[in-house]
Amino acid sequence: MSHQLSLIEHIALNFLAKGGRATTAAIASTCGLVVGGRCLPQARNMLRRLQRRGHIANGYTAPGHYAVWSITDAGRKAVQP
Repeated sequence: MSHQLSLIEHIALNFLAKGGRATTAAIASTCGLVVGGRCLPQARNMLRRLQRRGHIANGYTAPGHYAVWSITDAGRKAVQP
């Protein structure tokens, strides 16, 4: 099944494609999903959705540490022109 990317998902994948790895907060900030210094729930939901589709991967994070995300080959293909 092919999933269409939303604009915000496309922005997040492009950010990861250029930067390699990033925290949830950095991605949320790039996408405009930070209010008062806190990530909106929509940011985490979007990242989990992209992970389920195989576009990004979440490196191991111990409790209390920041989640770090990286783009997969499938994610790169999804945003290639």
